[in-house]
Amino acid sequence: MPAKCITPILFPSDVMDFPCFPIEAVPKLLLTSYGLTSLEVSALPGYDDSNFRITSSQGTFMLKMSPDFRTSEERIPAQLDLMIYLKGTAVGAYIPGVRPLEDGRLWAEYPGGWVGRLLEYIEGELVGLVQDQKPSMWFEVGRAIARLEGCLQTYPSPSRFPRSFITMDNVLQTLRDHIEYVTNPHDLACVQSLMHQYEVHSVPLLSRLPRQTVHNDLHDFNLLWHAGQVAGVIDFEDVELGYRLVDLATMAAMAFREGNNVVEAIRPLIEGFESELRLTEEEKECLFGFIAMRLCIFVVIANFERVERPGNAYLWVDDDLNWARVRLLSTVPLQTLRELLSK
Repeated sequence: MPAKCITPILFPSDVMDFPCFPIEAVPKLLLTSYGLTSLEVSALPGYDDSNFRITSSQGTFMLKMSPDFRTSEERIPAQLDLMIYLKGTAVGAYIPGVRPLEDGRLWAEYPGGWVGRLLEYIEGELVGLVQDQKPSMWFEVGRAIARLEGCLQTYPSPSRFPRSFITMDNVLQTLRDHIEYVTNPHDLACVQSLMHQYEVHSVPLLSRLPRQTVHNDLHDFNLLWHAGQVAGVIDFEDVELGYRLVDLATMAAMAFREGNNVVEAIRPLIEGFESELRLTEEEKECLFGFIAMRLCIFVVIANFERVERPGNAYLWVDDDLNWARVRLLSTVPLQTLRELLSK
């Protein structure tokens, strides 16, 4: 019997006019490249990639097919090298293994500019889809992120990764370049207020923050939860050499909802992280700003993509919720988060 799959996020075919690898071509690709006899192929959600869950007699896998504009000669090999490295560390159980092609290569180019690789499938539910998000879950998520950061810190080749589009190194400039797509005056004021706080309170401390290899997109749709524990970390497409704080801040931005007390909502996540890895004083000072900037990037770029790339609804799957988070966060005094971290 096929193993259960994660709950898919599927959208009507009338909005799927962005490049998609044809699902009907997958069985032949699996046979010729990997020697797999596919028993079942189903589509999974993806940002720009076409992802497929594969159930075969040899196991369950995820085929990831990337269009040429999403890949580079440097990025794909670097991502796979990092995943193989992490597979041999203390967080190896979280990391999908990479299955080589029959000729030993880890990835291959296909007609139409597609680049494919086959990964082990990790069973679990996306954290963002877990219905009962208890504080105990967020504590375990925080612990898992800290363990991941500890292993990423020892990766020997952090400079291999090209700078990501969503890097914190130029987040203010990226927001300024796209702020015109925020047309709601109240939302614009919220974003500008958070940008100002970040520029005043966080930017002066950036040179003192620890830097290392980071996942760089560790939100609640890139972490899997199964049987009461973190089961997997997925989507290493935006890995880069960056600030260690970014992965914790990205997940913290997902840990509260409209109507929540922000501090109480993120407290279990921070406590879980610090049970494994202590934040520096500078990281504590910058955490609020990093959370704010990650949220602002998510919503501003989503507004941009609604206009410039309207074919893929997955690009703004949590847009309304994230805007609610931005509005709420813009009302939270910076001192309240500092008080949380000082306890």
